[in-house]
Amino acid sequence: MTLRRPLVLLAALLTGAAALDAREREVAGAWQTGGDDPVALTVERDGASLALARARGGVVARGSGRVSRGGWLAARFGAAPGLSGAVVDPVALARAGQPPGGFGLWEVLEEGGPPRLRGFFTHDDGTRRFEVATRAGARAPDEAGGFARHLREAIALNQARRPLYEQRTGGASGALSRRLVRLERLSLPWATWIDWRARSWNRRGVMVVAGDFVAMENVLDPATPPPRQGRATDAQLDAVEARLKAFRRDTGRALDAGRFDEVARLGAALLRELEESEAAWGCSLAMSKHVVEQIGYAGLNALTWRAESDGKTDGLARSFIKGLRLALDSSVGVDRQAQASHALGVGIIVNDVPEIPLAAAWEAWASRRQ
Repeated sequence: MTLRRPLVLLAALLTGAAALDAREREVAGAWQTGGDDPVALTVERDGASLALARARGGVVARGSGRVSRGGWLAARFGAAPGLSGAVVDPVALARAGQPPGGFGLWEVLEEGGPPRLRGFFTHDDGTRRFEVATRAGARAPDEAGGFARHLREAIALNQARRPLYEQRTGGASGALSRRLVRLERLSLPWATWIDWRARSWNRRGVMVVAGDFVAMENVLDPATPPPRQGRATDAQLDAVEARLKAFRRDTGRALDAGRFDEVARLGAALLRELEESEAAWGCSLAMSKHVVEQIGYAGLNALTWRAESDGKTDGLARSFIKGLRLALDSSVGVDRQAQASHALGVGIIVNDVPEIPLAAAWEAWASRRQ
């Protein structure tokens, strides 16, 4: 369900008027929007409700609000016609028909980037403003994340771990460590350009690209032994390579059709296949899995960026994901080299890529549409 649909439909998501203390703590504090016409929103506890102050262009409006169990902050500023009572009821507000002047309804979001409020505010003339607010004082999204930063962190990690891996493998892992750094450095100019294209959206709270990566600090300790230490046969790796080529072809068609959901579905399905192959063959396909996860995860996130930008980020998301697919060409070769170290009990690649929650995210998304 997107925020562009009639607001009356949101009543089904607002499961009660009683505010929840935990939710109130999530929204309490100072928020701000980006862009050329910024808004500052302050939310504080005030007896049975929340007190809000909304400042824009030097004009401050004050009102009251509540947070629903469904995670929506509803508020009215000044006298909102059609509503009674000193404390606003989110359900009544969503059912109010034509949104009254001073009406505000924001969804509380925490996934895919910094905490933010996303929703609409209705001006006195009845026009609605779509806005995304992030915590005041937080680092700008383009500084807090991004593709190039992710690559630089990966380069630093691989360089730092190379001596330990070489010591444990008698130098056998050195060529792979150098290959990883070389590939990451070659990708930096393109990543910087993609970040530049995403920056204006990130500053408005739409975390396209910046919100598509998982932090590198979540990787395993380099001393962790790989869970599987076998080596796939040439025939088995050829089969994986053929499957990845089909995945690249199919995701390309889905992207050309604007089917980001299909990209995610294909990624989740192939991830399961690769995990089954790992179990059957007793080896690790960590890089192939990582690239597939990244592609599918970016596809699923693109649906959020589409809703937040009214579809204006689709072109960027499509270019970004198409570029990610290039890494499929080298992933099997990387896995082949890594398995030689795995046979020696060294978890290169397995320990060096963060877990991307594609499987769980896809399952949650698909279940909401059944």
